[in-house]
Amino acid sequence: MAGLHVLELPCEILDQIISEVRGSLRPVSCVCRTFRVLCEPRIWSHVSLKGSQPSSLPALVKYWHLHTEIAAYVLDLNIDWERINRKKEKIKSEDVAELQIIVKSLNLDLPENWHTLTENLSILAGIAILQARNIRQLSITADKKSEHFFKSLPFPKETSTRLRNLTDLRFVASQTGTWPVLLDQIFPLMKLAPFIKSFYGINTCGKFEGMDWSRIVKLKLARRGVIPVEDTPRWIKSCGRLEEFDLWALTDYDDLEDILPALTFHGESLKVLKLDIGGWGDTAMRLRSFTKLPQSRITEDNCR
Repeated sequence: MAGLHVLELPCEILDQIISEVRGSLRPVSCVCRTFRVLCEPRIWSHVSLKGSQPSSLPALVKYWHLHTEIAAYVLDLNIDWERINRKKEKIKSEDVAELQIIVKSLNLDLPENWHTLTENLSILAGIAILQARNIRQLSITADKKSEHFFKSLPFPKETSTRLRNLTDLRFVASQTGTWPVLLDQIFPLMKLAPFIKSFYGINTCGKFEGMDWSRIVKLKLARRGVIPVEDTPRWIKSCGRLEEFDLWALTDYDDLEDILPALTFHGESLKVLKLDIGGWGDTAMRLRSFTKLPQSRITEDNCR
C-alpha cells in the first residue's frame, strides 16, 4: 500500500495537526524540508512587532526584502509603535547600505541620515507593512513618532506599492504623549490600501476629511476620555453602505443628537448596531427603534 504524502492530507487535518504542535513548528521546519514547505505559511501568517527585540527589526526588513515570498505569507500584522519607540537602538553600520536601498526602492521621502534619528525603528516597522503586501488585517498603535514614517510615504501615483488585500484596519491612537495622535496621520497609508472595508478607531481625534470612506461597511469607534473626532455624524454618512456600526464612549459629545439621523442614513444596509450610550438620556430612548436589527446591543446603564 502506497504511503500518503503529508501534503496530500485534507487541509482541516493539516490545520489540526499544526495547531497541536505549533510550539514545535520552527525547529521542525528547520530540519525537514517537507514540513518547512507546509509550515512556513502558517508560521508567518500572523506577525506581531512590539519592540521586545528591537535589534531584530533591521534583520526582518532585510530578510523580507530578499525573500518576498516569505513576506507574502503574512495575513495579519500587528504593530505597536508606542512600545517600539520606547527603545533606542542604533542601527549597525553594516546594515545601513542595504536598508538605504530598500528605502529608495519604496520611494520613501526620508533624509539620508534617517537611520540615526530617534524614529529609526519606527520607520523600519512601517517599511515592514509595505513589504507584507498580502496582509488582510492590520492593527497599529500609533504615537507621534510614527508620524515620521507616514509623512514619508509617496502619493499613490508616485509608487506601485499597494496593499490590495487589506480589508480590516484597526487604529489605536496612543495617549501617552503630550500631543494627540490625529486620525489623518494614517491617511497616506490608507490611500495605498484601496479596498479597506472595516475601520476600527480607538481614541481617534481630528478631522476625517481627506480620505475616501465610501468603501467602509463596518465602522467601529471607541473613546477613552479624549476629544472625539469632530463631525462624527458626517463621518458616518460619508461611508458607502454601513452594515455594522459600533460606538463605545466614556465621554460626552455635543453632537449626540445628530447620531441618530446619521444612522438612519444607512437604514437599508445596517445589520449590526452596538452602542454603549451611558448617559445619553432622550437620545437613548429614540435609539431603541434600531433594536429590530438582526444584531443589536444598546447599553444604557446610566440612563434614567
